[in-house]
Amino acid sequence: MIENLKKQLECENVKYEDLTFKLYGIFSGDVYERLWIDLPDVWDFNYASLLEGKMAEELETVAPYLVELSSESKHLDAILESYGQNGCVFFCTPLEFEEALERVREIFIVQDENGAEGYLRFYSPDIFRTLIDKHNLEHLQLMFKQIMYYYCEAENDPMMLNRYRYDGKSIQIEELSLDMKSD
Repeated sequence: MIENLKKQLECENVKYEDLTFKLYGIFSGDVYERLWIDLPDVWDFNYASLLEGKMAEELETVAPYLVELSSESKHLDAILESYGQNGCVFFCTPLEFEEALERVREIFIVQDENGAEGYLRFYSPDIFRTLIDKHNLEHLQLMFKQIMYYYCEAENDPMMLNRYRYDGKSIQIEELSLDMKSD
């Protein structure tokens, strides 16, 4: 399944007009138990917590992490092993790492009607699918600003991956099979 997952997520170094796209994942530290240890100590990915400052330190074991994925990394299979456990969303964008981090933090940090800050777990597939299903135009524009595709595990089938694209008018959802038999 990991080989098919990698194949379906291929957008790295894809050219569109004059843009080159990169693949990123937002991984939940509470689902990927060793993520906060493996990212700095074992794996060779560019990464950062979506939390900042003291919160990032205090919640490092459960924090969400933006990870720049590379097919050239010898650790790509290891980080993809927990796919299907409601712990990550992938996206494809031409943004460099720091710009991508800024973009996902724009979505992650929300304010209530009184201006109090909170966090939106949009990187959890169940919440991501709900946001897409109950979307409003302003929210879609924010989520897809400079992001070509999101990839999210399908709700009831671990062998399916949904690819989401917003064209400014509507959401297109394409089901991608991870079943080795379908190739």
